[in-house]
Amino acid sequence: MESISGGEATALHLAVYVDESGDLGTSEKATRFFVMCALVTHEPKKIHRVMKRVRERVLRKPFRRVPELKFTASSHRIRMSLLEMISQLDVEIWYVCLKKRAIYFANEQGHNRIYNDLAGILLEHILATEARNVDITIDRSLSKANRERFDSELRERVTRLTIKMRKLPIYISLKHVNSQEEPCIQAVDFVCGAVFNRHERGDSRYYDLIKARITMEEMK
Repeated sequence: MESISGGEATALHLAVYVDESGDLGTSEKATRFFVMCALVTHEPKKIHRVMKRVRERVLRKPFRRVPELKFTASSHRIRMSLLEMISQLDVEIWYVCLKKRAIYFANEQGHNRIYNDLAGILLEHILATEARNVDITIDRSLSKANRERFDSELRERVTRLTIKMRKLPIYISLKHVNSQEEPCIQAVDFVCGAVFNRHERGDSRYYDLIKARITMEEMK
């Protein structure tokens, strides 16, 4: 585990899984909103068991071996079942929603800047809790260069946060993974889909299943 600011770790540990829904494009087909969500837990294995249970009990037999469960590719029944199971776990949901019409997206560099800023805002809120050990796992959607820039900027945010709030040192590990390899990233994909559907399409059916687990929602 990588130390961001020295000292000894304490017992309070969080696992944070981050994904996004929507896009940062400007074409007529682009989405109106861009959502970034974090699924926060002390017990990732319980989320793993939920994803396994959905495969075994909800998916039809021919589809049980699909490499990845995704909100956009799933039926209403699968979405409802999975999100209801997630809502019964001891998890927290944090999200930031960007209303894109207020932002000028000049180029890809601008997109990356906005992505990093939103992720930074989201993770800064989580890191401002009493947690001392934080494992952050992010869907690997960025290029290698942008992942390195993202990681560097997050480290700087953590350092500034600990100084500003006079917090004890925060120990974080940060990794970008293929979502096919991490069930918790697949789970937060469904959470993001639920939040995105509420803002983009005015469809709150999925959001309503998880709203009791939402700790923070911030509009930008």
